[in-house]
Amino acid sequence: LASWKTHVPSELVLGERLTIYGTAGTVIAVIGGLGSIAVSVYLGGKGGRVTMLRAENGTALRANWRMTLIATALTAMACWAAQVVDASGYTKLAWFMMLASFIWALTAFFRLVWLFNRLMQIAEADERDDARPVGELSGRWKSGTA
Repeated sequence: LASWKTHVPSELVLGERLTIYGTAGTVIAVIGGLGSIAVSVYLGGKGGRVTMLRAENGTALRANWRMTLIATALTAMACWAAQVVDASGYTKLAWFMMLASFIWALTAFFRLVWLFNRLMQIAEADERDDARPVGELSGRWKSGTA
């Protein structure tokens, strides 16, 4: 298990590794940008459920988005920083930075998908105006960080 942290594929030359780090950082940044879709769904909702969600859980939602966006930004920057670190001769450290960043970004991505899915469900329920009580929304947004 410890070997994955320090193993850099030996067949990759510096230029190839720099491309991997840069591509990983770019992909992470693009995925993080998708968080704006969830925010626009939240801000654009006019139904009773979304209104109650804003009133009762707005602070927790903002904290969730903030942590998801911060995680995405930091992991993308770490991948780009890995380019500098590797070019400076610290290949194993750079490879570890990229892998750790990618894992952290993956958890933030799953959090973002969960937030987006929940917001879409609430917006769709408001559109249908189904009979589920609005109170079912309470407390579901308070689960910490990304």
